Amino acid sequence: MTTYSNDLESVDSVAQRLMAEFDGILPKRQVAGTVLHAVADLDGQVPPGALPQMLHQLAQQRLHSSIPEVWPIAATPADRR
Repeated sequence: MTTYSNDLESVDSVAQRLMAEFDGILPKRQVAGTVLHAVADLDGQVPPGALPQMLHQLAQQRLHSSIPEVWPIAATPADRR
């Protein structure tokens, strides 16, 4: 089992970028939790040097998947065509 303790800055950096990307869309706590779960899932699966990119992609995909689909409540007549 590989540990990514040397990549803590990378994990924090990924979390910060994703919190900015999903600001106003998802709670920061959810973003941080998703990043931490992704780190655990990647543990031992990728070389440590590849962690930042793989972590960002995995967490970003999971976060996009967790955004609820919202239909417009009120549509204009042009929207109904």
